[in-house]
Amino acid sequence: MDGENRTAYDAQTCIPVTIRMILNAVYESEQSDVSLQDGRTATTVRFVGAVRSVEEQSTNVCFQVEDGTGLIDVKQWYDQADCESVTEQRIQASQENCYIRVVGQIKVFQGSVSVMGYNIRRLKSSNEITHHFLEVIYSAEKYKQKQSNTTSGTNSMHNSGHGNTAPNHIQSAGGNYGRPVMQQTASYSTNNAINDAVLNFIKQDTSKEGADIRILISNNRNFSEKQVREKVEELASNGLIYSTINENHWNDIA
Repeated sequence: MDGENRTAYDAQTCIPVTIRMILNAVYESEQSDVSLQDGRTATTVRFVGAVRSVEEQSTNVCFQVEDGTGLIDVKQWYDQADCESVTEQRIQASQENCYIRVVGQIKVFQGSVSVMGYNIRRLKSSNEITHHFLEVIYSAEKYKQKQSNTTSGTNSMHNSGHGNTAPNHIQSAGGNYGRPVMQQTASYSTNNAINDAVLNFIKQDTSKEGADIRILISNNRNFSEKQVREKVEELASNGLIYSTINENHWNDIA
């Protein structure tokens, strides 16, 4: 498979992610499938980031890559069948502080998460960074919407198959017939309120360390600590925010 066809194939089959999404991936064992926190099976992923260190060995080259959300090791094995253009592409990417695009597979070994790189190349423009993060957000939201539609359709089929005769004002709530519309609306409003509170709190902090989420938890009595931290994890998984000095300090991507 030539370089152009390989790139097109990767773009169709792999998931755009941030490094934090990879580090937070879920797995049962080193041999099991790896899933993102939103449920997507991460067979192949792609991300962009800055090369922070490069270590070349006789059989492979290992990059440490950072994208503002986390730092991860990426290993690419040498192949004797590599053509000159592939070798040149790897040499161009093997420079500290340059930005690269990685397509690869998440690997877990002794509890440590890394990426085996299939295709690594240097970015041609900084616009690729912005485009990638937009792709991350779009891909996550598209999957979430698909899951929501699937769940709604399944519930509708299940209830209609059992002669459900719930009133129209309850049946109109997307298939959750046993739950009043007013209760659903209140739950949706609460979720939006938490979302806005967390994002606004993080955006207002301009320090290098980022916003300390513990301050929001302490000062806001409307939401529980569990609700706030779950929202933080959701926003981080969607690539909207990232942790800085520790898991309590966060900055927004913008």
